[in-house]
Amino acid sequence: MLASLSAEDAALLAAQAPEAPLMIGALCRFDGQGLKHESRGLQVEAIRRHIESRLARLPRFRQRLMRVPLALGTPLWADDSSFDISEHVRFASIPPPGDDAQLRAFIGKLLEAPLDPDRPLWQLWILDGAADGSVIVIPKVSHVMADGIALLDFAASVLDADPSTEPETPEPWTPEPPPGRAALAARAWIDRSRRQLEAARAVAAAFSHPAALVSGARLTAETVGGLLRAAPASELTAQVGPRRDFSWFEVTLGELRLVGHELSVTLNDLVLAASAGALRGHSLRTGGELADHDARVLVPVSMHDDPEGELTDNRFSVLVACLPTSTPHPLDRVRQVHSEMTERKESGQAGLTAAIYRIADFLPLDLLARLAPPALARQPFVNLAVTNLPGSPVPLHFLGSRLEQLYPIVTVTGNVALIVGVVSYGDGLGVGITADPEVVTDLDGLTKDFQSAFGEVIGLARPA
Repeated sequence: MLASLSAEDAALLAAQAPEAPLMIGALCRFDGQGLKHESRGLQVEAIRRHIESRLARLPRFRQRLMRVPLALGTPLWADDSSFDISEHVRFASIPPPGDDAQLRAFIGKLLEAPLDPDRPLWQLWILDGAADGSVIVIPKVSHVMADGIALLDFAASVLDADPSTEPETPEPWTPEPPPGRAALAARAWIDRSRRQLEAARAVAAAFSHPAALVSGARLTAETVGGLLRAAPASELTAQVGPRRDFSWFEVTLGELRLVGHELSVTLNDLVLAASAGALRGHSLRTGGELADHDARVLVPVSMHDDPEGELTDNRFSVLVACLPTSTPHPLDRVRQVHSEMTERKESGQAGLTAAIYRIADFLPLDLLARLAPPALARQPFVNLAVTNLPGSPVPLHFLGSRLEQLYPIVTVTGNVALIVGVVSYGDGLGVGITADPEVVTDLDGLTKDFQSAFGEVIGLARPA
């Protein structure tokens, strides 16, 4: 079935530079039971059959992008008539000795390799060879295809809470014939015209209420002022190249929630406060600028407002906020972050940035693709991005193998060379840090700064 790119999807497609494709994923460590044969390696065919059996719930994973003739609209999702599960579910071994250093090097190379634009924009890598006997699973999905919430929806469709769930048999699937050039152009033009008409109607409705319009204009002006405030100079903010590095660690979720309860702040507030502490610690260690000037952080906000609806696409906006890296005490950083994020949420900034996607939808995609990458490479408004996702509170299983650890991966782009992702799973909070190693030259040291900063936040809990 043909499906349109959303305005957010189209903006992300245009924003990608060839050397910095936007991808999201995760590092998932399973205990190995059910994924391996007793006397030999991975159960390749059983794993592929299992994934394929769940794709009926995820039709986008068997679709590819089709460009529209004469640039009459944004590309459309269409069934891939040559879909082959073996092209997407792939297997490899971590080189000896199978430790985290080898795994990290593998992930870096994986994130540097672009996805094939003529196929559905995802891969699932299953790795054996880990020294501890675990099986590593790494989904790698184009951000054009899904945001973080959509990726979690994919995980929920593939994994099971019950480890004894019987494997399913893939159902026969017949792709819809690809549309002709005329049909493709007509559908794209109609869909884009409909989105533009909806945006125009929203503007007209605003002008029909003068008092609300004046109030809204004042709020918009204030919001834009907060959104476009310049970020300080930082050695961590520079144009992203083709190389990638990734590090990870876990924090006890229960301890963070205890602090959040005692201080009446959110988990996201604590994550941002820890990020501020980490950047401050890194700056003090290396002689950087962010211990003297507050950083600016981009925080994605989910706009998936229909929990029963289709999640396999992008429905998000962003907030841009000050991160109190110049504040010495962790408790003060938590309070400042909470106040700042409350103000940003009440300002309507997320709605404004969502509207920017709709405005961009009025521009030809080819023009947007020429303008967006160089603009992002020089943007002066943010130093880093921090994204927080709610994962499963109960254990999940893959063919009976228990998911032990989960760490999010979000690739860097533009001149945002550092992205921190966190996801809750069970009683753990997995922290994944993605960076361009040519810009963030001491990711090991920065990761230790993050671990120390989370320790400072956890230490704010009153002693029993």
